[in-house]
Amino acid sequence: LSVLDGDTGNLDEGRLLVDKLSGTLSDRPVYGYLYSKNTVWLNKYYELRNYQAVILLGSLIVAIILSVWLARGVSLPIKKLVDYARNIGLGKRSTKPDVSSYELNVLSNTLEEMSISIASREEEIIYKNTHDLLTDLNNRNAAEEFLGELSLKEQGTVALLNIKRFK
Repeated sequence: LSVLDGDTGNLDEGRLLVDKLSGTLSDRPVYGYLYSKNTVWLNKYYELRNYQAVILLGSLIVAIILSVWLARGVSLPIKKLVDYARNIGLGKRSTKPDVSSYELNVLSNTLEEMSISIASREEEIIYKNTHDLLTDLNNRNAAEEFLGELSLKEQGTVALLNIKRFK
């Protein structure tokens, strides 16, 4: 068997490493031989590879669980705020959702202020629709609404008078 410096050769399914050592013996170079069966180092390699695969799989599972937990921590308060905003849009009164994040709490407070201002504008519009702007007395719309509600409860007669050239 002739093997050169630093070269490796196969010997009965094993590894043979040959390297020239420093120094000579009787004016001849000295070589070092290292022989190892493949099964020994392959078993260690497979064991290490399996150990790394288990660590990788465990890390992946922990990362997935952590990301789901973090995503729910953010998405559930946002879902509450979306439902709250949807109720405001539909004109329903609902309680302000409790959120823990500062930014989401600011958004929740803003939505509550928006709900209050919308409700006050609606009341103002309804009032202006049923009252005279000059005298602040009930107008024709208020009378029609009142008579409509009254006709559902009781029976009776309504007389309409039209006074022309009233001074």
